[in-house]
Amino acid sequence: MNSRRTLLIELDRVASLRRDGPALRLALRGRSEQWFPLRRLSRILCSGDPAPHFATLLWCSGQGIPVSFLAASGRLVAQLLHPGGQPSPLHHWLEAKDCDPDLQQAWQDWHDNLQAHWYAELGLPNSAPALRQRRLSVLTGQLASRLGLRKRLHEHRPALHTLARSATEDALLARRLSLFSQPVHQVVDALEQPLVNLAQLKLLEYWKEHDATGSPAANLVHAWRTWGMDLRIERALRLLERQLEHIALFQDCPLEAHQP
Repeated sequence: MNSRRTLLIELDRVASLRRDGPALRLALRGRSEQWFPLRRLSRILCSGDPAPHFATLLWCSGQGIPVSFLAASGRLVAQLLHPGGQPSPLHHWLEAKDCDPDLQQAWQDWHDNLQAHWYAELGLPNSAPALRQRRLSVLTGQLASRLGLRKRLHEHRPALHTLARSATEDALLARRLSLFSQPVHQVVDALEQPLVNLAQLKLLEYWKEHDATGSPAANLVHAWRTWGMDLRIERALRLLERQLEHIALFQDCPLEAHQP
């Protein structure tokens, strides 16, 4: 099991951020210092002004830890990557799928099975996608109405879409995939709505337990991390890569005809 995790840093709250051997030492204002070994980090996600701590973040990138920067809205702005990394094989399989029927079918199977699994987590049976989405909308609306949060959820829905796309783009960039590639955009599009579906219900539960303070974007990013949404994206991408690779490498090859 992969024990590496994302480190989220609100830079505007940082009192000190410095390297300490093979680790980071981070202290937020009013809190004690924390120590984060780089070997336990998959990436670093930052919000706020990076200028005072850019040298330390650049060092982290040089150690092979991708560092991503979010705007106040939660939109992914930029990412620092070590130049020595190699693109994930997923890039090749995605580029090839539109001209290979077997890869197209593997892509569609991944998309359908992923959605069915995530909808099942929400208690929705396997049925036509449009019907499942309508049922989910009704379920979410009823829960929001009971909690008196229907308007608030509506106001935060665009931010959830932004966060879903940014989190997926961040995971793809960490694999050295280009966001200018149309097949890569298809992955972002495929994951966006299922992620938002899950996040809406998670957000309603979160609001029941927490009185949000500070900027809404920062609260959403923190909540997103506690819900394990980044791990869901990672698992979905690993599964997609394995399925496409399996089909590509084990396709039946036609035998050459031989003259008698």
